[in-house]
Amino acid sequence: MEIVAFLSGCMIWIPITIMVVSLVHWLIAGEVDLISGLSGIWFCIWLGFIALRPPDPVYSPLVLIVAIATCVAYPFVRQGMIQREHRKIEITELERAYDSLAQRRDNPIAIFRIACQLYTLGFPGHALKIAESALTRMPVATFRNEHMKVKNWQSMRIDPVQFQALPCPDCGTANDPGLIFCHQCQKPYLLNRLRGGFFRGTNGKKVLAGWGALVTLCLILPLTSSLPPAAAIAAIVISFGLAAAALIAAFRPLVTT
Repeated sequence: MEIVAFLSGCMIWIPITIMVVSLVHWLIAGEVDLISGLSGIWFCIWLGFIALRPPDPVYSPLVLIVAIATCVAYPFVRQGMIQREHRKIEITELERAYDSLAQRRDNPIAIFRIACQLYTLGFPGHALKIAESALTRMPVATFRNEHMKVKNWQSMRIDPVQFQALPCPDCGTANDPGLIFCHQCQKPYLLNRLRGGFFRGTNGKKVLAGWGALVTLCLILPLTSSLPPAAAIAAIVISFGLAAAALIAAFRPLVTT
């Protein structure tokens, strides 16, 4: 077992190096804040030293497995983060379209822009109804591309569920497809529904918080078996408390006024 622990302690630095380089890239790209990035780098190095000098030889291969699993999961997590960033950009464009509409509620071009963003963001039924209403004031000769786009949407097989009424997140009133503002409170209910799915902080910070909490619990809990009962309970409580605090700080909802 000692030979396995020694080899694991040496091999651990390959995935550790990959993780540290990735974190440095996230720091440079601004995907994580300085404190979260440096904490993640320190955590990776700490894992390396745990593998080199484990309290028990069994921990070295365990840490190696955790590090390799992290590297294997990284491309999938990264792809998910990229898709989420693209979604944020689409929501920003939707907000701009709503801002344009605020100046003139019957602006068909702004309404059509809202429909296009909603279609991209996963509301094809509502987007189609909104676009159809906008096209009634957009002549085909001038807006040929817009009419062709809507015809393409109409040719698609949209799930009937997409045409169901959606409740306003502010007042709870159900709104049928084709409405841009809630017919009860007049708030941009579709935009607010999309905003509600996002949280404070960057995606990288959330990934680091979740990963750090999971790994900490996986490694700290077995270590407590060799401690006296009182110390073991204290270590478990502190570990769970720190993990919960990190997750709450990263995932707390954005409070809007």
